[in-house]
Order: sequence, then C-alpha cells, then structure tokens
Amino acid sequence: MTGNSFKFLGYRYWLESRSRFFIAAILLFAITLYIFGHAGSVISLHPGIHAGRIINFTQFVWVVLYKGYFLTIFTLSSFIFGLGGLNQERENGNALFTLSLPVKRISLMQSKIGIASLQVIALSLLSALFVPALAFLYGYHYPISDAFLFSCLITAGGLTFMLLGVFLSLFISKQLLIIPAGLSIMATIYFVTKLPSLKHFNIFSFMTGAGYLNNDDFLFNQNINIPGICLSLLVLFISVPVLGFCARRMDL
Repeated sequence: MTGNSFKFLGYRYWLESRSRFFIAAILLFAITLYIFGHAGSVISLHPGIHAGRIINFTQFVWVVLYKGYFLTIFTLSSFIFGLGGLNQERENGNALFTLSLPVKRISLMQSKIGIASLQVIALSLLSALFVPALAFLYGYHYPISDAFLFSCLITAGGLTFMLLGVFLSLFISKQLLIIPAGLSIMATIYFVTKLPSLKHFNIFSFMTGAGYLNNDDFLFNQNINIPGICLSLLVLFISVPVLGFCARRMDL
C-alpha cells in the first residue's frame, strides 16, 4: 500500500469514527474532573467507613480511576474503535464505493486497524496528560511518570480489545449485535481469568498494573509489565495479515 493510499483510507476511517473518539475523550475528562472534585471528601470520610483505614490521593486515583472508571471506559472505547468495515458498509450501502477503490483488501484492513490503533494510543496519552494536570488544579500531586506508565499498560490492553472489535466486525454485519457479543466475550474473559489458575492471564489486572505497584502509595516500583506489552504488540502485528486473509476468504 502506498503512502497516499494509506492517507486517503486512513482519513476516511477517521471521519467515520472521530465522533466515537471525541465522545470517549470528553467522557474520560469529565469523569476525572468530577472525581477529583470529590476526592477530598472521599479521602476524609474513608477512615470512618472502612474501620480507620487511611488512604492517600495516589491510592484514591488508582482505586477509583485506573482500577475503576478508566478501566471500564477505556476498554469499551477501544472495542468500539475497532467496529465498522466492509461488512457494515454492505449493510448501509457504502461498500460499492469502497470496493471500487484501487486498493487491496489487506490495505483496507491495515488502514482500519492503523486508525483504530492511533485512536487507542491518543486516548491513553490524553489521559496521561490530564490526570496530573487536573490533580494539580485541585491542589494534589500525581506523578506524570506514573500516569504515562499506566498509559502504556492501558494502551496495550486497549489494542487487544480493539482487535476484538475488528474481528467481530468481520463476521457480524449489524453493529447492534456486535456490541452485546463483544460485551459477552469481555465479561467471560473477566470472570474466567478470575480463577486462581488463570489469574496470570487476566488482561484487566494487567491494565491496572497489579503486581507492579508499591503497597503504600499504589505507584509503580520503577517498572511495568514489559513482556505483556510486547506480547500485545506482537498480537497486533500478527493480526493485520490474519484479518486481511479472513476478509479475502469471506469476499469482504
């Protein structure tokens, strides 16, 4: 695929999905703004509710944001970024235009996955910027280095769920059916990997940095799960030609 073809197809897929990206970014920002606005009261009331246990701001951020709202919203957003493609274009009548373009099926798949991957990365980088910034705005301190380390982990996990969206879009034409199917698969993964024998394969724990944090402040021990990140990138690299092959075999 030539650079011009990638730019054209990439811009086309961006126009189709940009509303999803902006909604996800605004939602993450708004939730962070709201939570930080109530952080003081939650932290002060925590000892009375939880038998005298005191928590600090960085612990609060991890429990409420990175293990809670961020994990949920980012996972769902990444999955939604992967939706769309030729199968859905057949449903809405736009496939004839796409198929008339002088590009191969693999080029369409590369462009789709490329733009969706960039959206996942951009969303995680935005979160790494506004978490420390909003913390400072409310008079707290959250290390920007830890925010970027969390960004790396949620990016790697998000790319995996994005690929799930791309994969389901190959086999299910109606997006209203893809979403419940994807949610069912993600819920199954979540509960199955809660089993003690499979806990090391829990991608949700991987995204939160569990096992790589200090016990006192829930910040990183100067490292993150590098093997897990490399594995996610390898899966992404392998998935592009595999999904392109599936699209050709299905005549999409």
